[in-house]
Amino acid sequence: MAPRIAICGAGISGLSLAGMLSRRLGPASRIVVFERAKADRDQGYGLDLDEHGQEALARAGVYDRFWEIARPRSDTGMAFFRASAHGADIQPNIHLYQPRWAQRLFPQHMAARPECNREKLRDILLDAIRERGNTSVHFETATADCREVFADGGGSSAELFDREGRSLGEYDLVVDAMGLHSTLRHHVVDDPIGKHFEGLVMIHGSINDPEAVFSPELMARFRDYGTSIVSTKKADFFIQRYGAGADDNRTSFFYTLYREDGEDGLFADLGIDKPSSREGGIMRDSKRLARVKSWVKQHMGDDFCPVWKEVVDHVDRMTVRNAVTHGPTKLRPPGTMPLICIGDSLRNCGLGGGGMLAMQDSIELCKVLLPDDGDTKAPAVFDPVTGRVALAPLRGAVEEMLALKNEQADEKRRRSEFKRIWNETGDGHVDITWDDFRQMQGLGPVKYWAMRLVLPWVQALVRRSYAADRARGEAGSTKENAIIYKNVADYLERGASPGLSAAPVGPCAGRSG
Repeated sequence: MAPRIAICGAGISGLSLAGMLSRRLGPASRIVVFERAKADRDQGYGLDLDEHGQEALARAGVYDRFWEIARPRSDTGMAFFRASAHGADIQPNIHLYQPRWAQRLFPQHMAARPECNREKLRDILLDAIRERGNTSVHFETATADCREVFADGGGSSAELFDREGRSLGEYDLVVDAMGLHSTLRHHVVDDPIGKHFEGLVMIHGSINDPEAVFSPELMARFRDYGTSIVSTKKADFFIQRYGAGADDNRTSFFYTLYREDGEDGLFADLGIDKPSSREGGIMRDSKRLARVKSWVKQHMGDDFCPVWKEVVDHVDRMTVRNAVTHGPTKLRPPGTMPLICIGDSLRNCGLGGGGMLAMQDSIELCKVLLPDDGDTKAPAVFDPVTGRVALAPLRGAVEEMLALKNEQADEKRRRSEFKRIWNETGDGHVDITWDDFRQMQGLGPVKYWAMRLVLPWVQALVRRSYAADRARGEAGSTKENAIIYKNVADYLERGASPGLSAAPVGPCAGRSG
């Protein structure tokens, strides 16, 4: 009997998992995805798919469309820790670049990693899911709770309910991929603090076409990079390409700062009523935009080079919101209800990197549910007669997922604490020093001096490599020159093996050097 699977949440982790399972389980299976938001909800900006994100696309059977959603040559970047540097002093402290020679030598760690458009990523996953016919996606259907249903012959299933208490069906496995605002995670994890604000406020937005509006000086600074970061004790500023394709110049803007009174205090300063909805919080009208832009530039003050402040003038829409996260999380004692959490539902660990961990979770879960010839062999999880799931292997996988999230959350909390301390006791100097790095990273003497000695040498090598690659026209990855992560290439090569439907292979598939 084919298993009945419900996935709650149509974000990147939920749809990636749906794509993998729908491809592997075949037409007899029944997979249902529930999403509380509308189908046309704004999807935000971009993300750079690492080796796990790209493997998820391969396993979902959509890797051949990767370059439809990616911005060519956007896997280059620069970071500045001297915010006020002008003229000849404006040199990146760190080049965020993986040289071509390093990618060829170490494709298991370094490969093409361009910025991708979240909306287009969602679209290609939805296209694939709908074509297979074994998966349905229900938007504007919020999952509010679930309960265990015991079978007469032993075992159990999970019944889902919407906000009105109506049943959404019984399932052999429910996967909670609803993210930060999950309504089901309390069944799986113990988080005494829950969702809370730790002091970081984000002001973010989008610039439709930098090439059309940036001054020559600003464009010269940004043109050759996918990401530009200015990191200070006072605030972090970055702009990042997220368009899908070479002709899509859309660029995201982020400005994050520490503020005890959060978005409430900031809206009060702005003289703007706090929005009551996600859509209402996207400020496109000239009046609210002008107030936010004026406030940001005033906050940047003389600590930022005027060229960086020019970016703010060209932002076409803005949103102000608190960076909310989960508290310290551990799994509840093993139960018998077939419900597990992945991605931010398991634990949101703060700004940055959550999307990649979520896609990695979807891969690890799929490996346990449906191991193929290249995965670690494990006992069958689905009972071939009843379709019910064995929970012990799933719990082991979830324990590993949570350990990674807890580790990342601890690191981000340390950085947030550094911002808080500087905000309360700062000496007025906003540029980040070596000693500041030591405090933020929690480095002991040995690691600190290793960083002091090795990092400048590595960066000098990266700068020379970037200059050489650029002279050859190879700086940044394109559809034509992309080097693929080894795990992705390996998966694509075994895509037609027994137990796997034939995997579509992209134009560069199999190239790992």
